[in-house]
Amino acid sequence: MSDNKKMFLGAMLIIVTLLGFAGIFGFGEISRNDAEKNSNNAMGINDLASEGYTAMLEARRREKDFQLRSDEKYVGRVKGHVTTMREKADELKSKELTSEDTELVNRLFGAIDNYETAFDRMVKSTIELGLTEKLGLQGQLRASVKKIENTLKGVDEKAVEISMLTLRRREKDFLLRGQEKYIKTLNQEAENFSDRLNASFDLEEAVKETLEAELKVYVVAFNNYSRVALKLQKERKAVSAAAAKVGGVLTPLRSRAKETHKSIMAEGTQRTSIVRWLLAISLGLGSIFIIAVTLYLNRSIKKSIGTVVESLLESSTALNEASKQVAAASQGLAEGSSQQAASLEETSSTLEEIAGMTRQNADNAKQADLLAGKNRTLSEEGREAMQRMVTAISEIKESSNKTAKIIKTIDEIAFQTNLLALNAAVEAARAGDAGKGFAVVAEEVRNLAQRAASAAKDTTSLIDESQEKADTGAKVADEVERLLKEIVSGADGVGGLLNEIAAASEEQARGVDQISQAMGQMDNVTQSNAANAEETASASQYLTSQASAIDQIGRQLAGLSGGVSADRQVRKISGDGHEPQGATTKPVSLREMITEDAGLHD
Repeated sequence: MSDNKKMFLGAMLIIVTLLGFAGIFGFGEISRNDAEKNSNNAMGINDLASEGYTAMLEARRREKDFQLRSDEKYVGRVKGHVTTMREKADELKSKELTSEDTELVNRLFGAIDNYETAFDRMVKSTIELGLTEKLGLQGQLRASVKKIENTLKGVDEKAVEISMLTLRRREKDFLLRGQEKYIKTLNQEAENFSDRLNASFDLEEAVKETLEAELKVYVVAFNNYSRVALKLQKERKAVSAAAAKVGGVLTPLRSRAKETHKSIMAEGTQRTSIVRWLLAISLGLGSIFIIAVTLYLNRSIKKSIGTVVESLLESSTALNEASKQVAAASQGLAEGSSQQAASLEETSSTLEEIAGMTRQNADNAKQADLLAGKNRTLSEEGREAMQRMVTAISEIKESSNKTAKIIKTIDEIAFQTNLLALNAAVEAARAGDAGKGFAVVAEEVRNLAQRAASAAKDTTSLIDESQEKADTGAKVADEVERLLKEIVSGADGVGGLLNEIAAASEEQARGVDQISQAMGQMDNVTQSNAANAEETASASQYLTSQASAIDQIGRQLAGLSGGVSADRQVRKISGDGHEPQGATTKPVSLREMITEDAGLHD
């Protein structure tokens, strides 16, 4: 069997032994964790059941407070404790339960619901009876009694009073003892009271009728009260029975949880003891086995060390020469890589400057494009303003035409007025003295008409002059609009050219950036190659020193493997494989020397 197989087999045996230790230890840990988990689960069940039982006791205490004090605030407290019981039941359901525990928890939910239902019925009946003497059926009963007693105050009839006292005594008997026989007794006594009332001759008929009506109200109130009171007694017993069922579920849950916890702890202690014994035994046997395997491997491998030492020493010499050659080549490569890296760095910096200038040109082109866009926008606005001015001049011209028509009408009116004034003056002259005043007026009207005609002529000439100027302005505006259109068209062409220039500059900038990045990557690769070459040269030098160290280590291994005698001279192998000058010993191989001294011949 080869040494590798022996070492592999020995290592596998040791690993299997260690895995056995780990398996035993892991089994112990898993058992301990399971026991701890199950123990915590059992204690959690016990704690939740105990908290639920405490909540049930608190609910019973608040229930008694409600029955004794007839205060509705205790109803809310009972409800709060019932909610707590339900919460604990929900938490119990989330635990790891056995089938029996699961059945108990399901019964617990039903028992809590039954208790709450029974308590609600009892509360309803209690409120119906009346929480105070003035409320509910109790208040109705007392009110009916007071009416009868107030009516009897003015009546001097001993038999009737005695019968009424007997009724009250039967009422008190029922209130104190709560027995159904007193209901029948009171109803019989009510009939006696009615008979005595009817048999009385001293009472007036009105009083008899009043007492008879009040008696009926009293009997009805008492029967209603007694009916609800008897029902309340049964409901109180039902509440106690429901509470007992809740306790009857929680108590076995607690007991089972405690017993489970005790059995788990005992089983865990027993398993821990077994695991400890197994670990102790396996550690002892495993240690013995590992020592035996180690000794066997030591003896088996020691035989092969001599051969390894000879090959190691021979290889170290060749390795020394090769490492020297590699060191020289690596040094030359490092120097060339450094020069190449410097050239690439200069080229990369030049490309960065070109890229910067290209970006600046692109930015300038963008700015020029923006300015051209602004000029184009302003030209458009000027053209639109000129169009509005042309429109305004056209409107002015149209207004002037309308004004000219109006002035012409005024001139015609003035001419007609002048003719009328002239006719009026002629007629006034014919009238003689009677028409002098009228002649003066006609003269003034004629003067006014002449002045209006003169003003109309002046206005007409001005309007004609304005129309000629408006026509001239419209022609100039049309010419300006045509020029602005040409300016806008030129600005669009300039903007397109600037856009193309900017796009080309950006493409050029991106291309230069890509070239710069490539140069940077080449620079990084060259720098890395230079660094690697320097590291290779350094490693080669280190390899040379290590070759010498390996030679020394081989000689030390030769001494450790068989114990070479101190007075024997071992031949050193030179770089060319020959003995050193002046050697007089017989040439022998290193393996023969080692195996001869070590006594390890095959």
